[in-house]
Amino acid sequence: MQIFKKAADIMDIKPIRVSLISFGLLYSIFFVPMSLFTLVVGIPMILDLGASDYGKYNDYFFIGLGSIAGIITAWMRMLIKKETLQNSFLLRTIIFLGLLFGIIIGIILAARSNSEPMFLLYAVSIFLGLFLMVSTVGLNK
Repeated sequence: MQIFKKAADIMDIKPIRVSLISFGLLYSIFFVPMSLFTLVVGIPMILDLGASDYGKYNDYFFIGLGSIAGIITAWMRMLIKKETLQNSFLLRTIIFLGLLFGIIIGIILAARSNSEPMFLLYAVSIFLGLFLMVSTVGLNK
Protein backbone atom coordinates (compact mmCIF):
# COMPACT_ATOMS: atom_id res chain seq x y z
CA MET A 1 0.00 0.00 0.00
CA GLN A 2 3.03 2.25 0.35
CA ILE A 3 3.36 2.73 -3.41
CA PHE A 4 -0.27 3.82 -3.68
CA LYS A 5 0.22 6.44 -0.99
CA LYS A 6 3.44 7.64 -2.65
CA ALA A 7 1.68 8.02 -5.99
CA ALA A 8 -1.07 10.06 -4.31
CA ASP A 9 1.58 12.28 -2.70
CA ILE A 10 3.36 12.73 -6.04
CA MET A 11 0.11 14.04 -7.51
CA ASP A 12 0.24 16.91 -4.98
CA ILE A 13 3.59 18.17 -6.25
CA LYS A 14 2.70 21.29 -8.24
CA PRO A 15 5.13 20.77 -11.19
CA ILE A 16 3.90 17.18 -11.58
CA ARG A 17 0.26 18.26 -11.55
CA VAL A 18 0.94 21.09 -14.04
CA SER A 19 2.82 18.68 -16.31
CA LEU A 20 -0.01 16.15 -16.18
CA ILE A 21 -2.59 18.83 -16.96
CA SER A 22 -0.49 20.16 -19.86
CA PHE A 23 0.00 16.67 -21.22
CA GLY A 24 -3.71 16.00 -20.71
CA LEU A 25 -4.59 19.03 -22.81
CA LEU A 26 -2.47 17.77 -25.70
CA TYR A 27 -3.90 14.27 -25.41
CA SER A 28 -7.45 15.60 -25.19
CA ILE A 29 -6.99 17.67 -28.36
CA PHE A 30 -6.02 14.48 -30.17
CA PHE A 31 -8.14 11.79 -28.51
CA VAL A 32 -11.45 13.51 -27.70
CA PRO A 33 -12.52 14.09 -31.34
CA MET A 34 -11.43 10.59 -32.29
CA SER A 35 -13.25 9.07 -29.32
CA LEU A 36 -16.44 11.04 -29.93
CA PHE A 37 -16.41 10.09 -33.61
CA THR A 38 -15.96 6.42 -32.70
CA LEU A 39 -18.76 6.64 -30.15
CA VAL A 40 -21.18 8.31 -32.59
CA VAL A 41 -20.33 5.90 -35.40
CA GLY A 42 -20.80 3.00 -33.00
CA ILE A 43 -24.32 3.95 -31.89
CA PRO A 44 -26.11 2.55 -34.97
CA MET A 45 -23.93 -0.53 -34.78
CA ILE A 46 -24.82 -1.24 -31.15
CA LEU A 47 -28.52 -0.57 -31.81
CA ASP A 48 -28.32 -2.68 -34.99
CA LEU A 49 -30.12 -0.07 -37.09
CA GLY A 50 -29.78 -2.00 -40.32
CA ALA A 51 -26.12 -2.43 -39.58
CA SER A 52 -25.83 -6.13 -38.94
CA ASP A 53 -22.94 -6.69 -41.35
CA TYR A 54 -20.31 -4.41 -39.82
CA GLY A 55 -18.09 -7.30 -38.77
CA LYS A 56 -15.03 -6.10 -36.88
CA TYR A 57 -16.54 -2.64 -36.38
CA ASN A 58 -19.24 -3.83 -33.97
CA ASP A 59 -17.12 -2.78 -31.00
CA TYR A 60 -16.77 0.88 -32.01
CA PHE A 61 -19.38 2.01 -29.49
CA PHE A 62 -17.54 0.38 -26.58
CA ILE A 63 -14.17 1.71 -27.75
CA GLY A 64 -15.56 5.23 -27.96
CA LEU A 65 -17.36 4.91 -24.62
CA GLY A 66 -14.29 3.54 -22.85
CA SER A 67 -12.07 6.22 -24.32
CA ILE A 68 -14.40 9.02 -23.26
CA ALA A 69 -14.83 7.47 -19.79
CA GLY A 70 -11.06 7.28 -19.38
CA ILE A 71 -10.52 10.87 -20.52
CA ILE A 72 -13.28 12.30 -18.32
CA THR A 73 -12.18 10.41 -15.22
CA ALA A 74 -8.53 11.32 -15.82
CA TRP A 75 -9.54 14.99 -15.86
CA MET A 76 -11.62 14.44 -12.72
CA ARG A 77 -8.61 12.92 -10.96
CA MET A 78 -6.32 15.75 -12.02
CA LEU A 79 -8.67 18.63 -11.20
CA ILE A 80 -10.57 17.56 -8.07
CA LYS A 81 -8.83 18.46 -4.81
CA LYS A 82 -7.23 15.72 -2.74
CA GLU A 83 -9.39 16.43 0.31
CA THR A 84 -12.60 16.11 -1.72
CA LEU A 85 -11.50 12.78 -3.13
CA GLN A 86 -10.41 11.48 0.27
CA ASN A 87 -13.83 12.27 1.72
CA SER A 88 -15.84 10.67 -1.09
CA PHE A 89 -15.64 6.92 -1.59
CA LEU A 90 -18.17 7.12 -4.42
CA LEU A 91 -16.10 9.68 -6.33
CA ARG A 92 -12.92 7.61 -5.92
CA THR A 93 -14.77 4.51 -7.11
CA ILE A 94 -16.16 6.28 -10.20
CA ILE A 95 -12.70 7.59 -11.07
CA PHE A 96 -11.11 4.18 -10.50
CA LEU A 97 -13.65 2.35 -12.68
CA GLY A 98 -13.54 4.98 -15.45
CA LEU A 99 -9.76 4.85 -15.57
CA LEU A 100 -9.84 1.04 -15.55
CA PHE A 101 -12.28 1.03 -18.48
CA GLY A 102 -10.07 3.52 -20.36
CA ILE A 103 -6.91 1.47 -19.66
CA ILE A 104 -8.56 -1.71 -20.94
CA ILE A 105 -9.61 0.08 -24.13
CA GLY A 106 -6.09 1.53 -24.46
CA ILE A 107 -4.60 -1.97 -24.22
CA ILE A 108 -7.02 -3.24 -26.88
CA LEU A 109 -6.20 -0.33 -29.20
CA ALA A 110 -2.45 -0.72 -28.64
CA ALA A 111 -2.71 -4.41 -29.51
CA ARG A 112 -4.57 -3.56 -32.73
CA SER A 113 -2.30 -0.68 -33.69
CA ASN A 114 -0.60 -0.93 -37.07
CA SER A 115 1.71 2.05 -36.65
CA GLU A 116 4.45 2.71 -34.15
CA PRO A 117 3.43 6.35 -33.40
CA MET A 118 -0.12 5.32 -32.50
CA PHE A 119 1.17 2.43 -30.41
CA LEU A 120 3.40 4.84 -28.48
CA LEU A 121 0.48 7.23 -27.90
CA TYR A 122 -1.62 4.38 -26.55
CA ALA A 123 1.26 3.10 -24.41
CA VAL A 124 1.80 6.53 -22.83
CA SER A 125 -1.92 6.94 -22.19
CA ILE A 126 -2.01 3.48 -20.55
CA PHE A 127 0.95 4.42 -18.33
CA LEU A 128 -0.64 7.74 -17.33
CA GLY A 129 -3.98 6.04 -16.67
CA LEU A 130 -2.25 3.49 -14.44
CA PHE A 131 -0.47 6.24 -12.54
CA LEU A 132 -3.72 8.17 -12.02
CA MET A 133 -5.50 4.98 -10.97
CA VAL A 134 -2.79 4.02 -8.47
CA SER A 135 -2.76 7.56 -7.08
CA THR A 136 -6.55 7.37 -6.67
CA VAL A 137 -6.27 4.14 -4.68
CA GLY A 138 -3.63 5.82 -2.50
CA LEU A 139 -6.14 8.45 -1.36
CA ASN A 140 -7.85 6.08 1.07
CA LYS A 141 -7.93 7.42 4.60
